[in-house]
Amino acid sequence: KDHPVDAMVSTGPPHSMHLIARALHIKFNIPWVADFRDPWTDIDYYKDLKLTRCADKKHHRLERQVLTEATRVVTVGWDCAKGLENHGAKDVAVITNGYDFSEIFNEKYQKTSTFTMSHIGIIGANRNPETFWETLSEICVETDENKSLKIRLIGQTDNSVMESIKRNKIENYVEIIPYIPHNQVIEEQRKSDVLLLFVNNTPNAKGILTGKLFEYMASGRPILCIGPEDGDSARILNETKTGITVDFDDKEKMKSVILDLIA
Repeated sequence: KDHPVDAMVSTGPPHSMHLIARALHIKFNIPWVADFRDPWTDIDYYKDLKLTRCADKKHHRLERQVLTEATRVVTVGWDCAKGLENHGAKDVAVITNGYDFSEIFNEKYQKTSTFTMSHIGIIGANRNPETFWETLSEICVETDENKSLKIRLIGQTDNSVMESIKRNKIENYVEIIPYIPHNQVIEEQRKSDVLLLFVNNTPNAKGILTGKLFEYMASGRPILCIGPEDGDSARILNETKTGITVDFDDKEKMKSVILDLIA
């Protein structure tokens, strides 16, 4: 009442933020934009919440109320937009994430004798690219590229990833760096020949768009994405010509792409 506003934005998760905005929208008739950075009932871990039938119904009812009553619904990717429209939203606008220009360093990439592929960030069990490790193992056995190959995993790495690396006998080519500050992360991106993007191998994989993708793009280094070739990450890489996507289990294409990148 003291400081009137023209419009308000709620952003979730947590999706309870939308419920607060809905109450204000109803009480004061303020135009309301509901922004979904992730889906609500379509999010990949929703089924793991072990909700009762009553709680599940309530989630879907609240989600539909938000999607149908908001003045406008916005989300970060096209697959998520389709899902929200299936739950009642109309004409969802897509505004992808991006990167902060002020954080881009001006250092130029310098070629070295080592071919370095780096993944920066968390690799959980459902993001472990099994076929990628198998492909690297074959490349190391079949070609001379193993002499200069280095894989750097910077950030928290699940034990299942380490087991896969050992099982494929490529641990000598892999360097694990647990955690470094964000300013150093940007520097490590610049020093890499290729940046690795692993999409979670889950039912909603097509719609997964990590913030890491956009920081990778800002670095100016080529990106190799392991994930759905018809997913949102692949669409952005194709449109911006910043990288290439290979499906989770397409070993033949994966090998060809890696050898081309090395060459």
